[in-house]
Order: sequence, then structure tokens, then C-alpha cells
Amino acid sequence: MTQAKKTKLILISAICIIVLLLIISVAQIVSINNKQRQLENQQIEIDRLNDELNYYENQNKANSSSEEDKDAYDDKNGDIEIIVGEE
Repeated sequence: MTQAKKTKLILISAICIIVLLLIISVAQIVSINNKQRQLENQQIEIDRLNDELNYYENQNKANSSSEEDKDAYDDKNGDIEIIVGEE
């Protein structure tokens, strides 16, 4: 091989390697972007589910609080006796 052919071969190889690295870099950037979008969507879904969970937990606390209030009322007036039906 002559010196000119070796130089062309090295130059073409270098250009191919650079193009291949650019293609790989673009593919990785696209992949990272897709994963970020997926993570953002999952975070939105997690936030929505947490909001629902908090809503239902607050509903249960409100219901149990009203039952505790009834129990507390009964405990406060434990010495009162109501007799129904006797004369």
C-alpha cells in the first residue's frame, strides 16, 4: 500500500468512528429523554394516588372521630340510667 492509500484509510476510519460515536450519543440522549418523561408521568401518578390516599385517610379519621365523640359522651354520662317500658 502506498502512503496516500494508508492516509485515506486512516482518515475514513476516523470519520466512521466519529460518526458512530455521534449516532450512539444521539441514541443515548433520546433514551434518557424518554426515561425522564416516563419518570415524570410516574411521579404525577404517584402524587395523584397519594392525594387520594390522604383524602380517604382523612375521611376515615373524620368517621372514627365522630364515633369516638359518641363513646366519650357515653363515658361522661355513665351514671345516668334510662329505663324504658317499666312503670
